[in-house]
Amino acid sequence: MFALQSPLSRHYMDNWANTTAQPTLNLKDVANLPIPLPPSEEQLAIAQNLRVLDDKMELNRKMNETLEAIAQAIFKSWFVHFDPVRAKARGEPPESICRRLGLTPDILALFPDRLVDSELGEIPEGWEPRTVGGVADVIKGKSYKSSELGPSKTALVTLKSFSRGGGYRLDGLKEYTGSFRGEQEVFAGELIVAYTDVTQAADVIGKPALIVSDSRYEHLVISLDVAVIRPKRPEDRWFLYGMMSNDAFQQYTRAHTTGTTVLHLAAGAVPNFRFSWPNKGLVEAYAELTQPIFELIDCRVGESGRLGSIRDVLLPKLLSGELRVALETAA
Repeated sequence: MFALQSPLSRHYMDNWANTTAQPTLNLKDVANLPIPLPPSEEQLAIAQNLRVLDDKMELNRKMNETLEAIAQAIFKSWFVHFDPVRAKARGEPPESICRRLGLTPDILALFPDRLVDSELGEIPEGWEPRTVGGVADVIKGKSYKSSELGPSKTALVTLKSFSRGGGYRLDGLKEYTGSFRGEQEVFAGELIVAYTDVTQAADVIGKPALIVSDSRYEHLVISLDVAVIRPKRPEDRWFLYGMMSNDAFQQYTRAHTTGTTVLHLAAGAVPNFRFSWPNKGLVEAYAELTQPIFELIDCRVGESGRLGSIRDVLLPKLLSGELRVALETAA
């Protein structure tokens, strides 16, 4: 497995891949793929040492999934199911609501005590139907040529920067030498959404992610397949990320997607999406509660990226024999 991740093997795979919308390798090419192999005892020692890095990256991934699930559970309870509002409407004592839903009295006081009819269905009293474009600017990314890709301190945030199902990947960046508009540059913590997809199951299109800081580059620029969502109030990004991760937004974006091999999201789909907009105090309370969660996720994504870089540096040196591992570590 580790040999297939070596720069030599990846170079051959990149060159042999069929140039379709989604590059593929045929089985004959895979069978003929050259891989560097040291003696079997040394292979085992190398694998055990590198597996420590992979295990840590996998642990980070699982912990991030748990943290993401916690943030989403809070969002759904507050802004989708309206649990605090429904509890107040049926007369449940405040102490009971706070204990059951994990709220403080101050946060509970921010919720109204009844639901009212609206164009979106029942929503809490005082909340308003809004569109994404009404509370944020939606800015598409930069169209580029392959000739503009090359060693640079500027990198493009591309479709490969999205994990399947949503979330950010550091290994999806492409170094870029061309020009860009200032509004197309993105920064750590900013909200982006995928506008194109080449996966068969549409695992990426319409999915949100939060930009993770990357010390390797001076500038990060979104590509044409990506849009940045810039709320008029910066603290609203956490609410918008939760909303875009939710089923209603995902079903909406799927319904506004066209194409077969390559999927495209309609240009106006994201800014025209309608949702119920809570009062400012609740949005700020949600941000205060979940921002530390997303900062932890950011840290772990960054750590996994650094561990992956270390593994990629060590791997060819270990396979070539430039670096050796003590064989007793395989015992």
